[in-house]
Amino acid sequence: MSISAGCFYTVVLNHDGRLYISGFNVNGVLAQGTRRHERRFLSIHSAGSFLKLEGSLQHWLAVDDDGRLWACGNNHYGQLGLLEIETLFLRAVKGFSGERVASIACGLSHSLVCTAGGLLFAAGCNSDGQLGVGDFTNRSQFVAAYNQAINLLLFLQDVGLCDRDRTRLRSSLLVQRPDADTLQTRCRCSEATGS
Repeated sequence: MSISAGCFYTVVLNHDGRLYISGFNVNGVLAQGTRRHERRFLSIHSAGSFLKLEGSLQHWLAVDDDGRLWACGNNHYGQLGLLEIETLFLRAVKGFSGERVASIACGLSHSLVCTAGGLLFAAGCNSDGQLGVGDFTNRSQFVAAYNQAINLLLFLQDVGLCDRDRTRLRSSLLVQRPDADTLQTRCRCSEATGS
């Protein structure tokens, strides 16, 4: 079971992979197809089962058992990786070089995704360079995150980008891209050994 609290809303992932949500429905964050506020938990209708959940101020992400990313809520800065400003339903997000999503993290108005292959993607507000893409331009779709500084790696370790329950951040690598003089950030997640 996993719980994530946003600004005036709460999302719960129960033991059988179903999502439930309650609270203030700003920007359709409750994924019910309306803007009506709810005082009790409602089921979020979806065809699949979910493994991971992460929420922020007015948006949240979930990963299903097939490794696909789903998003809902405020998308003013592009933090959902979708082109719409808001979503009233939970929506699938495409991309990630065809890889399964392994871990997710939400900032105030940006989102990060680490794939099973160790690629890092970012979307949303980039006013302070928080996406690690080398500029200050917001991104409305997930893009590969590049950084020439160690600060991003330290940040990823601090926020525990890899799932705290099943996986852990074992190491981070800076890999030289053959087609550019920039460094590609990769994180490796592996099953926790219990030691």
